[in-house]
Amino acid sequence: MYNTGIFLIVFGLILVVFNGYLMLGNYKKHLIENERNTITYIINGLTLLSAFSLTIVGIAYIFIVHAQL
Repeated sequence: MYNTGIFLIVFGLILVVFNGYLMLGNYKKHLIENERNTITYIINGLTLLSAFSLTIVGIAYIFIVHAQL
């Protein structure tokens, strides 16, 4: 019963770590080459927001399942 919530949390955390790595890589590229690409920052921000929301949904799902038992 808790498998779906645990899967959502783990998948959300994996996405947060992966997106953080990519965002820091883009920021490093920005610092070294002074290249500013706002669309990349917008995409990174939206992806990070969706990864956090996926983690929050997983936590809420676990609480809902626990309340029903």
